[in-house]
Amino acid sequence: MSAKVLVVDDEPTQQLLIRKVFRKRIQQSDLAFDFVSNGIEALERLQSHPEIDLILSDIRMPLMDGLTLLDHLAALERPTLCTVIMSAYGDMDSIRTAMNRGAFDFLTKPLNLDDLGITVDRALQHVQQVRQTLAIAEQAQQAREELSRQIAYRESEQRLTQFLDAVPVGVFVIDATGRPYYANQTANQILGQAQVLPDGRVNPELLTGFRQAETLADYPNDRLPIVQALNGNSTTVDDVVLHLDERVIPLEVSATPIVDERGQVEYAIAAFQDITQRKQAEAERFKFEKRFRALIENSLDLILVLDVNGCIQYRSPSAARALGVESKSATQPFWEFVHADDRNLMLHTFKYAIERPDEKQTLSELRLCPSERGWEIFEITFSNLLHEPVVQGIVVNAHNITARKLAEEKLLHDALHDALTNLPNRALFFERLSQVIARYRRHSSDLFAVLFLDLDRFKLVNDSLGHDAGDRLLIEAAQRLQDCLREGDTVARLGGDEFALLLESIEGLAIAEAIADRCKAALEAPFELNRKAICVSASIGIALPNGMPDSPSDILRNADTAMYHAKALGKSRRAVFAPSMYAQNLATLQLEIDLRRALELDELQVYYQPIVLLANGQISGFEALIRWQHPEQGCLNPSSFIELAEESGLIVPIGWWLCRQACQQLHTWQRQFPHYSLTININLSGRQFSQPTLAEQVQTILQETALTPQSLKLEITETTIMESPETVRQTLAALKAMNVQLNIDDFGTGYSSLSRLQSFPIDTLKIDRSFVTAMAQDPQNLEIVRAIISMADSLGIDTVAEGVETAAQLEQLRAMNCKYGQGYWFAEALSAERAAALLAEQRCW
Repeated sequence: MSAKVLVVDDEPTQQLLIRKVFRKRIQQSDLAFDFVSNGIEALERLQSHPEIDLILSDIRMPLMDGLTLLDHLAALERPTLCTVIMSAYGDMDSIRTAMNRGAFDFLTKPLNLDDLGITVDRALQHVQQVRQTLAIAEQAQQAREELSRQIAYRESEQRLTQFLDAVPVGVFVIDATGRPYYANQTANQILGQAQVLPDGRVNPELLTGFRQAETLADYPNDRLPIVQALNGNSTTVDDVVLHLDERVIPLEVSATPIVDERGQVEYAIAAFQDITQRKQAEAERFKFEKRFRALIENSLDLILVLDVNGCIQYRSPSAARALGVESKSATQPFWEFVHADDRNLMLHTFKYAIERPDEKQTLSELRLCPSERGWEIFEITFSNLLHEPVVQGIVVNAHNITARKLAEEKLLHDALHDALTNLPNRALFFERLSQVIARYRRHSSDLFAVLFLDLDRFKLVNDSLGHDAGDRLLIEAAQRLQDCLREGDTVARLGGDEFALLLESIEGLAIAEAIADRCKAALEAPFELNRKAICVSASIGIALPNGMPDSPSDILRNADTAMYHAKALGKSRRAVFAPSMYAQNLATLQLEIDLRRALELDELQVYYQPIVLLANGQISGFEALIRWQHPEQGCLNPSSFIELAEESGLIVPIGWWLCRQACQQLHTWQRQFPHYSLTININLSGRQFSQPTLAEQVQTILQETALTPQSLKLEITETTIMESPETVRQTLAALKAMNVQLNIDDFGTGYSSLSRLQSFPIDTLKIDRSFVTAMAQDPQNLEIVRAIISMADSLGIDTVAEGVETAAQLEQLRAMNCKYGQGYWFAEALSAERAAALLAEQRCW
């Protein structure tokens, strides 16, 4: 026979849900359901259908609510009717009120499928137990009537005992005085044989073992079902535990009275069962639900449930805070919290989620929740759970990716901008130039220009004042360049002190030249660095498209070529690219290739210019100078290739080759002409001097050539010293420790002074030829030379006058006590053979 359930609820969706949940059992005739919409209809249905076993009732309904219905049901005195309340109001006050008015259990909406099934089964089990209890009571009543009629009392008692022993629940009976009377075999199994006395009666201490489930305190005597039965009431409870022999057994206990023919309670019969497994399952389910709820409530993601109209039915705490909707009853449309520009996309995706329940719909970016930082960016997932009875909605999971997006934007910005100046870098410049070229190819009248700009003398500033000052100069220069451009133009830093400018939509070359002049003038204004007014200039190359440009790199290369042409003209200039400049570049490139092979092919030669001791006119040494016997161009002076060697880095191997050759040659002359105290002057390039192994390399050459260190004089320019004073001081100290002599070459052309140079271990100053040559024509130059010689002498530093070309210059220098002279008056640079012949002549000047 199927159990009959009456559902009292005015929401059709709940009726559909219950039908869906119990569809199989309905089809199997295991359960039969009837539905009404309020308490009045429920009472009417009970009158016409007394076989109803279970009522599932909402609380809030029209005409008669669920609590009032509970009061009416209590008045019916139908112990086999069980009522379960269902409500969205799951607070403890609502639950307590319903249970106090006779509800068997309370379910919170939205209904949990598992809880609904378990509760219905448990309620029907309770009804069945009550029926069994009533049947037992009826049997007992019949047995008592038989006894009262004196019909086979003992046989009836034996049959009753057999019947009770077959019942799968524990049964025990007490008489009207409360004295334990009987326990069946199941009760013995649950309670233990110690609770049954030898005469078959129950141990009187049994009733003292009942405790409250939560606290293990004594169960209130007046609430015990067995006591309630003695008062004529049938009740069931499941918050009882039996505490015996250190055991705690949770029980569900039902009790009903047995009355005599006068209606007086003669016995109370109780049925109970061990619900340990059920309680464990409920505890596990409670822990799981608590853990799941904690995950939801503590999740940083926003979790919402929307109905088919897109209105919010549930929001997690994080969603409530983010959306500013704390009220549980608020049911605003979700799209009201979406940025207006994203709303159509969100609604389109939401529609897809409804139409395609088997597919999750994801929006990679959606702006939600305006905040102090502006709109937050979320990754949104829509999951269609409309078919899930517990959810019945579209679940929205919103993960905040604002920080990630900001990080991505910063990474993109950093990838396309210079870290120091925040200007576009080469990649972004090329991207914009590509766009401009594409536009020019479509509309050739839309002319543009590219300017390549290089700061002159920036390395000197950077090395002299430090990298911090250099960085500040670049930042200020970048700002000045930006101020010189029109709106829509681009200035980028390509690296180091190189900048590129993109001028869009210009009318002609004149506009590009005017902007180049404006930039040049802006950069020539002094920069305030380290409390010093520092002046720099710029060399600028200009390139315009010539026909159809091939690529951005072609245009930029043209501008770069023009810039180098401007720098070659004397710096602080601008030059417009012309195809003929390529020929010069190709020639320079070929010269570099030839120079790389010159060392291997033995094309380089060392020439020697005499240095004369002015006191006696005899040769005291030579300056080693390089020449290149080019196979096609003939003998090339250093001015033709030294700058190229510096730029390419070839100056380092060439310089060490020259040093080794010259030292070897001097050692040969010292043996050949012992009456001379000869020394050799060798120029060190800036690149050579910056080598960390400079001292070790010099030591190696001296050892290989067997030349005494005192015979070697190394020449460096004052610019090299001033570029990095501390590093230079350490290197010079290392060389001086080897007894190598140190000369300052071209003194007077830089920005140093003798007072600054005296802190360095310098032996000799070489006065630049420009001062010596002009002594006769310009008295000021004569006084400069005199002052240098005088101050150097006072500091114990020797002097060498370069560029001595006349007898008058020689006499003037002797008169000023200059120690050495060098120039064409004595001899030009000579090959080793001619130099040896000059030594053999023992000539004096």
